[in-house]
Amino acid sequence: LGTGPLWPINEIQLAASLGIQLVFASFVPQKGSTLKMHPARGAPAKLLQGVKTVEALDSGGIVGGTALIALPPDSPDQSGLGYKPDQCAFAALYEFGAGKVIVMGHSGIAGNQGTPYPSKGQIGAADNLTFLNNCITFLGS
Repeated sequence: LGTGPLWPINEIQLAASLGIQLVFASFVPQKGSTLKMHPARGAPAKLLQGVKTVEALDSGGIVGGTALIALPPDSPDQSGLGYKPDQCAFAALYEFGAGKVIVMGHSGIAGNQGTPYPSKGQIGAADNLTFLNNCITFLGS
């Protein structure tokens, strides 16, 4: 994880307070400059309508819940902790009674192009915007 701060520590603590497990995995693309990911089997159809591919520079590890977007099987974990992409997901749905939470492994998916912080914005890449709109509609229903 290098010598810098552990950026996701606050996110991991917040998720843990909801019973959601995030891990310090750092999945990166095997080839090319971005992770190209596809819907996971068994995800609710409403969340995947019009979504063929989601794209991100990298991803943290999301464990449990209902996997929505699967990590590419050939994306290695650069954290040094040895997590496998089939043990985690890029995006997952958690349900708590009548409440729902969707967790995604990369903050840049919601940022506009040119946004540099906390990650390069990729809302216009692949079907990211469609997926985010589907998530908002799903969570609001």
